Amino acid sequence: MMTRGVGLALALVVLQGCAMLELRESSRASLNAGEAVRLDKEGWLALPGVRVAVAASNERLIAVTIGPALLVPLPIFPLPPSVVETRRDASSMWIDVALDPEGEGFVFDPSRVRLRLGEDGDLRAVRMIGPAEFAHLVSRRQSGRLCGYDPRRGSVVGPVAITQLSCVSLEFDVVPPAADTTFALSIEGLVNGGVPVVVPTLAFSKSHRWLFNAAP
Repeated sequence: MMTRGVGLALALVVLQGCAMLELRESSRASLNAGEAVRLDKEGWLALPGVRVAVAASNERLIAVTIGPALLVPLPIFPLPPSVVETRRDASSMWIDVALDPEGEGFVFDPSRVRLRLGEDGDLRAVRMIGPAEFAHLVSRRQSGRLCGYDPRRGSVVGPVAITQLSCVSLEFDVVPPAADTTFALSIEGLVNGGVPVVVPTLAFSKSHRWLFNAAP
């Protein structure tokens, strides 16, 4: 059931003409209940001297409806997701890791990051991009993006200095899992002045979000 805020947002959109309401599902990071630290509402994990956030690129459109302006006496119609979603299925999994350090002594080694995914076991990243600019998205808590760049470029996975708010995108050689598939991310390659920073294992589970767009 949509909340009152969602309903009001939809009303504002449809008043301007035809509108599309999309339901998308993806995987969102969380921590085990026994951990001493917590993720805030924007998905940041506060650790000594640094904040960490992650996002997985397995979002899928699962439902879409289209409707006219309120003054036009026509109903709202459901559409097949394939009509709206024209992107090709991805052949590999991208995970963004954002780091917001308090000092300039941090080094991040993505080669020590592991994606734990069912029978595929612990996977290492095969390609990386960054460190790059952090994408200031309105809905980054549920978005599959944190890094502001085109992921079609890449380089060999290796240590990088993190001196300011930055983002690194990691590619794993596995088809992005469905949102109802649980998986985990272990980040063991973050150090500050040579001292390892302990990052709790992040578990991904199913989440969803509603998007409102003006129809073409």
